[in-house]
Amino acid sequence: GISVGGLPDGIVDTDMLAAEAATDAKRGPGSILQMAFDSDSTQVSFANTNYTDTGLSITFTPKRADSTLYITATYNMYSAGNGSYHGDMKAKILHDGSTVGEEQEHYSPLNDRWSGFQPMTGTVSAGSTSSRVIKVQVKDPDTNGNAAHYNLYTGNSTLTVMEIGA
Repeated sequence: GISVGGLPDGIVDTDMLAAEAATDAKRGPGSILQMAFDSDSTQVSFANTNYTDTGLSITFTPKRADSTLYITATYNMYSAGNGSYHGDMKAKILHDGSTVGEEQEHYSPLNDRWSGFQPMTGTVSAGSTSSRVIKVQVKDPDTNGNAAHYNLYTGNSTLTVMEIGA
C-alpha cells in the first residue's frame, strides 16, 4: 500500500516517468547533457606545411553556457621517412578556430614508416549556447620528400563531443 508521505521505495521506475522528466538541471553536475559524433574514412595524402581540414567536423550547440565540452578525436595517420629526413605529421583539434589542448606530432624513422591510430582529447568551457564548429586538422610540417597520409589503408577517424553539466 501507500504510506503517509509518498510512494514506497522502488515503486516508480523509468516506465512511469514522463518523457523528458529528467531535465538537464535535474541530472546534476557531471552528467552528460548531449553527445555528437562524426567519423571519416576519406584518404588524404598531403605535403602541405599549413594545417588542412580533415573530414572530421561537428557543428555543436551547447544546451547550457556553464557546461564543459569534452572533445576527443582518434585519427589514423601514416608518415614515412625518405632516408635523409624523418617522416612527420601534426594534428590538432579546433574549437571555433582555437586549438584545444596540445597539437600532436608524430615522427617516423629515416628509412622507415609509422602508422596507427592516435588519440587527442581536450576540454573547453561552453561559455554560451551559441553554435560553434569543432574539427580536426592535419599538416606535414616539413616537405623534404617524406610522406604524410591521413586515413591510409582504410583508416576510419572519429571525433566525439560530449557536453558535461556543471
